[in-house]
Amino acid sequence: MRGWLAAAGLALGLQLGLSLLQPAPEGTYLLPTRPSGARIEKRQTELFLAQQGQASADVRWVEVGRSPGPLPLTRDELPADFRLSLPGYRAQTVHVDAFPLPGPVGLDPRIPVLVPAAYLVRDFPGAGLALALVLAGLIQRRLGARRQQAVEGRERRQRAGAFQPGDPVGPYVLGELLGQGASGQVFACGADKAIKLYFQRGSTPEVQALRKLRHPHLLHLYDWGEHEGTEYVVMERVHGLPLEGADVRRMGRELLAAVSELHRVGLVHRDVKPANLMRTERGVILMDFSLASAEPRAERVGTPGFMAPEQIRGEKADARSDLYAVGATLAALLGQPAFPAPTPLAVMDRQLRGDRAPVPDLDELIGALLEVEPSRRPTAEQAAARLGQNSSG
Repeated sequence: MRGWLAAAGLALGLQLGLSLLQPAPEGTYLLPTRPSGARIEKRQTELFLAQQGQASADVRWVEVGRSPGPLPLTRDELPADFRLSLPGYRAQTVHVDAFPLPGPVGLDPRIPVLVPAAYLVRDFPGAGLALALVLAGLIQRRLGARRQQAVEGRERRQRAGAFQPGDPVGPYVLGELLGQGASGQVFACGADKAIKLYFQRGSTPEVQALRKLRHPHLLHLYDWGEHEGTEYVVMERVHGLPLEGADVRRMGRELLAAVSELHRVGLVHRDVKPANLMRTERGVILMDFSLASAEPRAERVGTPGFMAPEQIRGEKADARSDLYAVGATLAALLGQPAFPAPTPLAVMDRQLRGDRAPVPDLDELIGALLEVEPSRRPTAEQAAARLGQNSSG
């Protein structure tokens, strides 16, 4: 860019310099202006006698040519006053004692820079091209600096975890904000996809196993990655129906089918709860795999009221821990929290003691799923079979 600017400036200087060095033809009277082409008018004064014998003068301006001339003058007409006018410039008067003038008369533009540039392009096409290159280079450089500032500002904002619709994330562009939870934000990503940005790192290590799953009751995942230190997952975009009033038995069977599929590929969800369910036209869909684990982990993670006692104690969670969460979820879907208490600590205390509240339906099955001892809980197949029975148990 600097090379282009230097070349354009050199071309401009050379053409202007050559134009100023051109000599005037012998025996002509020239009144050069900068820029040229100004209308030149000569003041003429005529004396005459009024009716009462008094002298009077009539002053007129007569056009004698365009700058630089030549002008139809003789030496006897000098000194004289000349008026110069050019569109875009202020009219001005100059007094000339003799020709040639020491240099061109500089006109005063009404709009600096812009008007002189327009006449420069008119008079010197080559210089105009050079000027256009200079201006284009400056504009491009300025726009490039602004774009770079915008990109740097967006990257700083994204590194702080603040994303907005229109932001690029990997090969994707964020659409409207669809929702926000404790683990992250979900944005639209086209008509049939959504993208979830996680607040904490380490939320997508098990996505590779889920990417190939196409179970009707599991949210389909398409891609994952990391952008500016933020992990993201691209998933199908589903439109939910209200959970209230739905057939709880059917929802329970569909949820158990989703959990069984996860367990089949060696994953434990570790956060089954109503907030991670969506009821759609194809049935219940289990979502949010940010806590999913391929190996039993001794971590105290989950949601009070739904995390199994072994999770509360910080012990390893396995498939039976998800079945415990299914029992607590069924109770919640029936409108009765399994462990009602005023605080999360009080909820977990009741869970550890097995002090659950009875539910109006499916009480025996829910009680079996909420056993404190994991070995006493039924399997997913056993639970699904009991949900298929007509009895309340």
